[in-house]
Amino acid sequence: TRVRLLREVGSVLNDKYGGSAARLVEECGGSAVALVAAVVRDFPGFRDEAHHPSVGKVQFYKRAQIFVGDVYGALKGQGLG
Repeated sequence: TRVRLLREVGSVLNDKYGGSAARLVEECGGSAVALVAAVVRDFPGFRDEAHHPSVGKVQFYKRAQIFVGDVYGALKGQGLG
């Protein structure tokens, strides 16, 4: 649920990034690929995965990619964006 995801995000940000989403973004050094990887690694709710009978695990990471796109769009590619 959304409430569970919000709690997870708050908890991970607090525990790993001093409560700062900006710190998470900064630690990825301006790399969108690194930011998607960090979000997927640290926030289980952003791991969009499914199992397909013929290929096994399929990873989409749609939520993580949308987050990175939203950061870029909100900051218009400047500063942390």
